[in-house]
Amino acid sequence: MSSYGARSGAAAGYMMKMPPLADKRAAAEALCSTCSGPIYSQGLNTFKVPMAMFEVNRAKVVQSMLEQDPSAKGLILLEGGKQQTRYDTDHEPVFRQESYFHYLFGASQYSDCFGTLSLPDGEATLFVPTYGVDVATVCGASPDFEFVKVELGLENVLDMEDLKAFV
Repeated sequence: MSSYGARSGAAAGYMMKMPPLADKRAAAEALCSTCSGPIYSQGLNTFKVPMAMFEVNRAKVVQSMLEQDPSAKGLILLEGGKQQTRYDTDHEPVFRQESYFHYLFGASQYSDCFGTLSLPDGEATLFVPTYGVDVATVCGASPDFEFVKVELGLENVLDMEDLKAFV
């Protein structure tokens, strides 16, 4: 019997505890079905997507990795899109996030980020850069980590400077 067989185990008269990844996926799927919690939207009159969908996507990727190697432990490290500037000016073309990064984190508006997924539990961490006063004057303040955490429905949001120690 697989470790994901809690429902079939209950029918046989005993209950197996679902692993944390399966618990996360089940909870995220429940949030998706009710469309509750934080949402992703491109604005007025656009489809609203529950951020829990991205958690389901992360769980699928981690589960796929664990199917290949059930004893896998470590981190999946992903780099998001980079904000470009036009030559030697402060003009920034419209930012487009890397599709694989958006698929897993839903972080379409945050440039220059890294994300990690830990194996085997699938815990997601987003690393967001912070900028000094000189950049904030032109481009706006760095995002508040707690706001990003709630907005994207992630377990952890850390400063980019913490990435090296984290990995």
